[in-house]
Amino acid sequence: MKKISFKSIKGKILSGFAVVLVLSGVLSLLSVWTMHRISGEIETTFQKELTLLILDEDLAVNMAQRNNLLQTYLVTGQEKYRLEYDKARQESHKLEDDVLRLNKSPELRKLIDKKDQWGAIGEEIFALVDQEKWPEASYLYKKEGQTLNDELTAGFNGMADKREDSMIKMSKELNQMAKGSLIFFIILSLVILVLGLLSSLFLASSISKPLVIVTDRMKAIAQGDLT
Repeated sequence: MKKISFKSIKGKILSGFAVVLVLSGVLSLLSVWTMHRISGEIETTFQKELTLLILDEDLAVNMAQRNNLLQTYLVTGQEKYRLEYDKARQESHKLEDDVLRLNKSPELRKLIDKKDQWGAIGEEIFALVDQEKWPEASYLYKKEGQTLNDELTAGFNGMADKREDSMIKMSKELNQMAKGSLIFFIILSLVILVLGLLSSLFLASSISKPLVIVTDRMKAIAQGDLT
């Protein structure tokens, strides 16, 4: 008769528990890694989109500010408004550099080119003022400057609105992705549970068979069968 080793039975029990623990650990690590990756992607994407949204709005505000300063200067002739205009123009260049580092779309490039064109008109207006040609400066502003300013303000505000809509859409897509990940984890948990149950059944069978043999043998000995 084959000798039964209780150390072997103990090893099988420990092996069964080890399998369950390993599967649980794999699931936990996979869950943590996936959530960390998704969280990182969400944070990076939203941070970029939020930064661009703020820059688009700042460009629109800066454009409106420069236009108002130019109008006020043409009406009052006070030098302080020209100085404030120059300061706003410098801020405008910085905003351009910041937004172009993050967004190289043709739509933005077209608006920036128009903005440079408007800036050139502003310099032309100041040059006419320096020559004491105030009527000509005002005419140039009304004929070209105002129309181009309206187009630019509408363009930058439109980009900001599109960016906001895009962020809302992205948020919905990310929520769907999170739901999909949750469903995946649930299915994976069920698979691991089934594997654990099958492993337990196999382990119970492998342990119970030797014990049944030992029990039957002891019954036989008790009945006098020493063979």
